[in-house]
Amino acid sequence: MFRLNKGANATHSGRLLYWTNIWTLSGDFLACNECQSTQTVRQAETPFTHRPGCSGAKNSANPWEELRDILDSLPLSPARAPA
Repeated sequence: MFRLNKGANATHSGRLLYWTNIWTLSGDFLACNECQSTQTVRQAETPFTHRPGCSGAKNSANPWEELRDILDSLPLSPARAPA
């Protein structure tokens, strides 16, 4: 699981910046920034498959889940908080 709890990356923006160093989101698919392998949002429950030799394979196999966790951790403004 992708969780950064220490240092500068523990901030909301730090976690998102770290994620975007590894992944690129474009429309309804994302790509590994190193090997350019892609996955659609429909495949979100399937482990991500990198191309052979990609060092990005050491990262979490579930980038959609990582992104959801980052976005879920963002604070809601008081005006938009659920009642």
